[in-house]
Amino acid sequence: MFATLAATALACVAWATSSPAASAPDGDYHLANVWCAGGLREHVCERTADGEYRVPRGLLRYSGPLGHVCYVGNPGASAGCLRDIDAAVATQLTPTGRLEFTPEPSVFARAQHLFVGTDVERAVWRMRLLNVGVLVAALAVLAALAPGSASALGTTLVVLGAPVGIFYVASAHPQSWVYALLPVGWLVTDAAVGRWRSSRAPRWIAGVAAGLVLMWLAYDARPKDGWAFVALALLTLVVRHARGARRDRRTLAGLAVVGALAVATIVRRVGGLDGLTAQLSIGDGDGAWRRLVGDAAGALRDLVAGGNALGSSDVPMPPIVGLLGAVAVGTAMAAAHVRMTRTTWATFGVLVGLVAFLPWRLGDIGVSGRYVWVLAAIALTYYFLECRPGGLEVAAMSRAARRVIVAAAGLANAFALHAHIRRYVTGSDVVGWNLNRGAEWWWPFGPAPMTTWLLGSAAFAVASGLVMFPARRTS
Repeated sequence: MFATLAATALACVAWATSSPAASAPDGDYHLANVWCAGGLREHVCERTADGEYRVPRGLLRYSGPLGHVCYVGNPGASAGCLRDIDAAVATQLTPTGRLEFTPEPSVFARAQHLFVGTDVERAVWRMRLLNVGVLVAALAVLAALAPGSASALGTTLVVLGAPVGIFYVASAHPQSWVYALLPVGWLVTDAAVGRWRSSRAPRWIAGVAAGLVLMWLAYDARPKDGWAFVALALLTLVVRHARGARRDRRTLAGLAVVGALAVATIVRRVGGLDGLTAQLSIGDGDGAWRRLVGDAAGALRDLVAGGNALGSSDVPMPPIVGLLGAVAVGTAMAAAHVRMTRTTWATFGVLVGLVAFLPWRLGDIGVSGRYVWVLAAIALTYYFLECRPGGLEVAAMSRAARRVIVAAAGLANAFALHAHIRRYVTGSDVVGWNLNRGAEWWWPFGPAPMTTWLLGSAAFAVASGLVMFPARRTS
C-alpha cells in the first residue's frame, strides 16, 4: 500500500507543478478567497472605505491592461508573460476586479490560507502539496478500513483519474477537496454501515460519523453544487444497503431517514417540486434537445479527454488522450463485470444519466465535465462495487485486460501531462517533445519541465500497475 500511495503522491505533485498559480478555472477568484479567508490583514487582504476587497495584484486576472494572468483564454500564449510583471508590483494590493466579491471562509480556504505569503507562486505550490497530502491521507484511511472499497475506488482513479481528476486534486481550487474527500467519505460511510449491520459494534458508528465528516468537508469546500453530490452519494448508499437490510428494522429506519433527508434537501435546494420539475425539464422544440445532447456529449468527453475541463477552457488536449481514456474505462468495466441485479443496473443508469444531464444545469460558465467528475467517479466506483457478488476482485480480471488498462491509462496520463505543461511553458502552438527547449515559463525551483513530465508519467504508470496487479497475500 505504501508504494502505491507514494507513486500516487508523486504523480499528483507532477501535475501540481505543471501549471502556474492561477491556472485553474476562476483561479483569481478562488485565490482571492483564500487570501481573505483569515479575515482582514495588512498587506494580505484589506478593505477600502467603500467595502471593496483588495488583495495582492499577483493573484488577479483583471489587475491591469493585460491582467496578471495574462495567458488566460489564449492557448498559444505561454505563462512567460508573467515575467514582464515586476515582482514588487505583484505584491501591491489592488481591488479584486470581481463584482460583489465576498470571501467565503470554508475549512478548505482556511487550510490553504495557512500558506499565504508574499511570494504567490511558492504559496500556491505549498497549497497544492497540502491538497495532494489530503488525498493520500484519505486513501490511506480507506485502504486500512475497507480494502475492497479502496480497490474499487483505486480502479476508478486509474481509468478516470487523468487528466481532469488529478489536475483538480493537485490544484488550489475548491474542487480539489470535493474530488478527494467526497468519494472517500462516501465509501468510508458505506463500509462502516456494512460493518455495523453485521457486528452492531459501537465503534462503527464512529466510522459512519468519520465518513460523514469527510463528505461535509467536501460540501463545505464548494457548497454551490456540493450539496447535490453529497445528497446523491447518500441516496446511492441507501440503495446499496436497503435490500440487505430488509429484515433489520433499525437499519431500514435509519436508511429511510437518510434517504428522506437527501430527497428533501434536493427538493428544497431547487425551489420545491415546481423548481424540481423546471430543473428536469428539457424545454420545447428540437433545438433544446439538440443542445442537451451536444452539451451532454461534450461533458462526457471532458471526463476522459480533458477538453473544456482544464484551465479556463484553454488547454487543448491531443485526441489520443480521450481515445486511450475511453479504452481504459471500457476495458475495466467489461473485464470486471460478472453479474449485476436489475436494481443495480437501474441505479447505475440513473447516475450516468445525471452525469450527462447535470452539466446542462450546473455549468454557470459554459458546459464542462469538471462539474460532474466527482459524480462520475462515484457512479463508476458503484459499478465496480456491484459488478460481481462480493464486490470487485481485481485479480479475477484477465491479465491481458489489466495490461491494456495500465497501458492505456498510463499513456493517456503521459500525453495529457505533456500537453498541459506545453500549454504553459511555450504555448500549445509549439510542437515537439522536448519541453525544456524554448521554455518561456517555469517555476524558480524544482526539477525542469521534462524531468517533471518523466517523473509524473512514470509515477502514474507505477501506481496504476500496483492497483491493477496487487501483490498476493501470503497466509
